[in-house]
Amino acid sequence: MFLALTMVVGLGSYAFAAEIETASEEDGKWELKYFEDGLPYLENSSTGTEVTAVFKFDDDGNLCPVDLIEYANKMNNPSPVEYVATSLEDEEIVPYVTTTVTWYRQSKAYKDESAPVEKLSVDFDNTIKLNMTVTMTVSHSFKFDFNASKNFTTQMKDAVKGGASFSWQGQVSKSITMSAETIADKIPEGRKGFIAFMPYYMVTEGTLYEQVIDVDTGDSSTPKKYKVTAKSAIKLSNGWPDGYLRVELVK
Repeated sequence: MFLALTMVVGLGSYAFAAEIETASEEDGKWELKYFEDGLPYLENSSTGTEVTAVFKFDDDGNLCPVDLIEYANKMNNPSPVEYVATSLEDEEIVPYVTTTVTWYRQSKAYKDESAPVEKLSVDFDNTIKLNMTVTMTVSHSFKFDFNASKNFTTQMKDAVKGGASFSWQGQVSKSITMSAETIADKIPEGRKGFIAFMPYYMVTEGTLYEQVIDVDTGDSSTPKKYKVTAKSAIKLSNGWPDGYLRVELVK
């Protein structure tokens, strides 16, 4: 009889190392400016993106405005990135029944605050009269660093999720209705804007292993190794996805 095993890596000990990152010249600097009518806004020196309002959710899920200078300082001086290095011994691998042995060893984990901004609404101007409902959806993703032709199986994803040093979130989705009064006065005369969301992710990087074992004979194949980067959504204690909502002007 042929019986195959699957192995999902348990967590080993962690070593923490924080490294400070600053906004690169390519990312550009955010600068506070004012329109002729006195409306303040932030402009990115590299992309020309203009942002007139930024919001974040508090612990109760309420939408709270963020000071533009505070937001610019955060964007220009990113938070320290904590890389969590994982050490794991072979004897810590726990077997389960399956057709292939699959396990994952994390090399580092960190919070990604540089994901692309997602446009959530249609364009509008300062004459908007109707409230606007937008939905923020943040989903996990998996990719091989050097083998784009290979697809992730459910077993591979489970190994990565189980081997990451943080609580995995497949998807976090929430909707919010923003009043016309809240967003209309953030658009200068003659311009249009839209609501956008900048999501945050937790990231794990490491090596995924696959091996075939014949339990009857004890024969096993040489493990195949794949470098992996995977992203998990972040769910705050209030149930909302982590990140910033902002009003951005159409270029």
